[in-house]
Amino acid sequence: MSVQELAQISAKYGRNLSLIQGAGGNTSYKCYQSDCIWIKASGKWLGNALNENIFIPLKLSELKRSFLLDSTRSLHHHMIEHSVESGLRPSIETSMHALLPHKFVVHLHSTSVLAWLVQKDIESKIADRLAGLNWCLIDYVKPGASLTESILNTIKQDTNIILLENHGVVILGDSITEIFQLVRQVESKLYRPKRSTTPYANITSLLALSAGSDYRLPSYPDIHSLALDKSSYLAAIKGPLTPDQVVFLGDSIKTMTQSMNTDLKTENSASSPKMILLEGKGVLVNKHVCKTGEQLAYGLSSVLLKLPEKHVIRYLSDSEIMELINWDAETYRRSMTSSI
Repeated sequence: MSVQELAQISAKYGRNLSLIQGAGGNTSYKCYQSDCIWIKASGKWLGNALNENIFIPLKLSELKRSFLLDSTRSLHHHMIEHSVESGLRPSIETSMHALLPHKFVVHLHSTSVLAWLVQKDIESKIADRLAGLNWCLIDYVKPGASLTESILNTIKQDTNIILLENHGVVILGDSITEIFQLVRQVESKLYRPKRSTTPYANITSLLALSAGSDYRLPSYPDIHSLALDKSSYLAAIKGPLTPDQVVFLGDSIKTMTQSMNTDLKTENSASSPKMILLEGKGVLVNKHVCKTGEQLAYGLSSVLLKLPEKHVIRYLSDSEIMELINWDAETYRRSMTSSI
């Protein structure tokens, strides 16, 4: 029954664009009686949890023992036989899920929470808002084993909310009810409304500019705010904010003017910029961008519209970006979503 509960809560959160974008985030359930942890497969969508087999069962004790002996060891040998045949890989964050003692672990990419977590020096800013809750803040580190080690070195026995700088939030609980309550509290206490954007995208100009190229209008009109809202535009072009942005949208966002029409028509390959911002006009998206990438662009637009007027953004550094670009685990996850 608890695996079904995991599927239900995964689908609920995975279908909410303000909490999860595309194949991002992950969830798990531990059954200590059978020494098993059910974890979302890498590249799968939480929103599909009720109509697709997205979870992989792993031997919990062996997984924990392996991590403590060698945190970089592959997870494949822990996969129960029928999972091996499916060809799926466990989530990049499996070690974090396995070593946290709670039965349920839910990792979300909430846009309201991220609007805080991409700012510098935010611990003092959120302390009053989260008063009475058992939370901790983790400085940004590469997802996977490094993040797991950082979490284990930071959390206390009663910690059940983990905020990950430039990444997201992890909610811990021993029941679905507990998870629901904690997510509701965090979302309520850290909620930020979007700024309103009065200009509308210049669709006629964008269609003319993209004619004959590999670029198109975005599926989510809100993405245009990246070019229409001055503050969002200036923030977006300075660098990526989260690991998923690097993986699915690249390490930079191109800007151009209408006079660069000829250059745009030569940008006809999968290696071309994933998005192009035309300040004051709107956004064009490369046709090679998968649905996950486009939902991440929507998430980015939401995060930037939720930032307060006075803020200093912490962007991912060049070294942090390079850690992600050629990482085989992220290359696999990108390949799993490229056709979706």
